[in-house]
Amino acid sequence: MLASSIFNFLCSVIFFTCCGASEEASSSHVDIGNSTENATVDNNLLLYQRLYRTKRKEQQEMANSLMAVEDFAKQYTVISRLTVRMVDVFKTSNATINDSNFVAGVSAFPNSTDEGLREAVATVVENVVLFGDLALRCPDAMDEVFRVHKAKKWRPLIEWAYSFANQSGIVTGSDTEVLRLMAQELKLSPADAKYQNPYRKPKMTTAEWENLRQQKALKEKEAKKAAKKKSRRGPRLSGDL
Repeated sequence: MLASSIFNFLCSVIFFTCCGASEEASSSHVDIGNSTENATVDNNLLLYQRLYRTKRKEQQEMANSLMAVEDFAKQYTVISRLTVRMVDVFKTSNATINDSNFVAGVSAFPNSTDEGLREAVATVVENVVLFGDLALRCPDAMDEVFRVHKAKKWRPLIEWAYSFANQSGIVTGSDTEVLRLMAQELKLSPADAKYQNPYRKPKMTTAEWENLRQQKALKEKEAKKAAKKKSRRGPRLSGDL
C-alpha cells in the first residue's frame, strides 16, 4: 500500500507545471541594471527556481519514503515504473528542446509565451535530479531496473539530461552535488578515487537473484493456494442442529 502511494505521488511530480508563474511575473519585478530584457529573463528564472525548490522538497520526502520500503520486490517495482516514465519524459523533452534550438546555459529561460518549451526545460531539470535521488539512495533496485530493461539504450538520453541540467545554471546548492554523485554512480563520468555509495549493499550473484525470484514465486503460489482452499470451504453452520 505504501509503495503504491509513493508511486502515485512521484508520478504526479514527474511532470512539472509552471502554472501561476506568469501571474506572479506580472506582479513582481527584478531590477538589474538598465536592461528591461535582462530583468525579464531573471524574473522568469527566479520564478521557476522558487517553484522548483518547493517541488524538490516533496520529491526528497517521497524518495526517502521509497528508500525505507524494506520489501525489495515492491521497491524495485515502483522504481522500475518511475524510471521508465522519466526516460519517456527525457525523450519527449529532448525533441521539444532540440526543435526550438534552446541551448542550456546560453539561451534565456523561456517565458510564458512559449509554454511548451518552458515545460520541456522544467521537466528535464526536475526529473534528472529525482533520477539522481533514486540512483543514489536505491542503487541495488536501480541496478536491477537497468539489467531487466537492458537500459544501455537509455544511456544517451540520461547523459543528455544530466548534461543539460548541469549546464543550465538552474540547479544550485545540494542538488548540484546530487548530479555530481549521480554521474559517478551511473558511470556518466569517472568516479573519484574515494567514491563509495553508502546505500549500496554487497552485489548479489546471479544464483542469489534467481533464489530471490523463486522465493517470491513460491510465496505467491502458496498465497493463491490458501485463498483457493478458503473459498472452497464455503459458509459453515455454528451450533448444534
